[in-house]
Amino acid sequence: MSTGKPTMHAAKPFSRSKRSRYPRATPTHATTTNISAPELPGSDVPADVLRHIFAEVLSSYDSSPSLDESLQQIIRLSHVCSSWRDAALGDGRLWEPFVRLPDPIQARFDAVFERSSQTPITSISGKLNSTTPQLATLLSQLHRIRHFEVTFTRTCCGDEVQCLADALTRPAPLLELLEIEMLGGPAPFATIDPPEYKFGERFSSLKFIRLVGCVWTPASSFDNLVILHLTYGIGIGASTGASDGRIDPMHIMKWWEMCCSGRLPRLEEFILEGIRFGASYPTVRCNPISPGDSMPLTMSLVRLEGDFDAVAWLLDCDELVLPLFCELHLRLAFPSPGRIPRVRAQTGENALEVSKHPEVVLDRVLSRIWQRDISPCRNLTIMLGARMLNHQSAIRIISVEGLPGTSKAAFFQLLQQCILGFSADSGQAHRKMNIISMGPSKTYIVKDFDIRWLP
Repeated sequence: MSTGKPTMHAAKPFSRSKRSRYPRATPTHATTTNISAPELPGSDVPADVLRHIFAEVLSSYDSSPSLDESLQQIIRLSHVCSSWRDAALGDGRLWEPFVRLPDPIQARFDAVFERSSQTPITSISGKLNSTTPQLATLLSQLHRIRHFEVTFTRTCCGDEVQCLADALTRPAPLLELLEIEMLGGPAPFATIDPPEYKFGERFSSLKFIRLVGCVWTPASSFDNLVILHLTYGIGIGASTGASDGRIDPMHIMKWWEMCCSGRLPRLEEFILEGIRFGASYPTVRCNPISPGDSMPLTMSLVRLEGDFDAVAWLLDCDELVLPLFCELHLRLAFPSPGRIPRVRAQTGENALEVSKHPEVVLDRVLSRIWQRDISPCRNLTIMLGARMLNHQSAIRIISVEGLPGTSKAAFFQLLQQCILGFSADSGQAHRKMNIISMGPSKTYIVKDFDIRWLP
């Protein structure tokens, strides 16, 4: 029964009134907004542009006292982001100056390589000497360097050369260009040739090799090699000892054999400079080609430079055939006066023909080549005193160089020998040729036997 009083309902504990003074907050999961961090400056700039900018910044640290500061700047740049790291550490030109630091901070030097461990390095170049402790660290990174150029100065000793030899036994799959130059030292050349060093066995991308003053006998072929450039400037004899300054001719023949036999299937240019016999002559013919072997069809240039007899020894091959359109450039210097007659008298009948009559052997070899290809030799440079060949009409350009101190009369006498040699040849091929001659003080051009003076 109703009493007339309003009924009071018990309030729920901790309940809030429907009309609260504070509006209820909207659930965060209903409308979620992702706010990304602002992009770092330069993160979307191409790497080559970044490298150019960094190079300009670091150019202010190019003086010797500030080289260590340039290293610190590069480390700072590499900590900004991955793009900056790759740009700062990926191009060796940005930090190669401190490779030549006379007294570097080795910890910082190691830090650069450690931080850039996954970044291929475009190029490394510089001169190294016995005071550069970075050599071992630098060579340990050879596996990720594309272009490696190093020059050893005269202060280098056997430890540095051996360190380089050890590094070249490890795989370097990215290496495309290798240039090593030895600038003298205790020995006239550097020998890195133990049997266990399979130089080139693990260089699958190597396309260019240039060795100056290095005696390395190849133990394996280079499948992708395009250019092989070897420079010696020292004698070839029967000994490999450093005291007599002569190279074993078998070393030269090994490289030449790889070129002639097709073991370098993509080779385009073979350049061999500065070869000459020492006090003794080889006792065996070169003849590096076996029956059935031939140069790769990609060959476009063979350039040999050295003494007349040394070049003739290399070309004395029964099966030597140049590919079509391959040019043969010879730069010949006659040995010292009286040497060949003296060798003829001392060696007797058992000596190689090339030791006694190199001009006869060379003429026979070139004649055999020209029977197959009428114009393989496009450039023949003959130093003063060299004997003329019988088949000059197949040569496109003949350069006649007078040695320093040569009298004008002697120079013109050699020039006259060239002209007489052309006159004796049959046919009109010589009418298409020029004789470019560099005299002691002036330059002459002989065209169709017309001598013209050039200022």
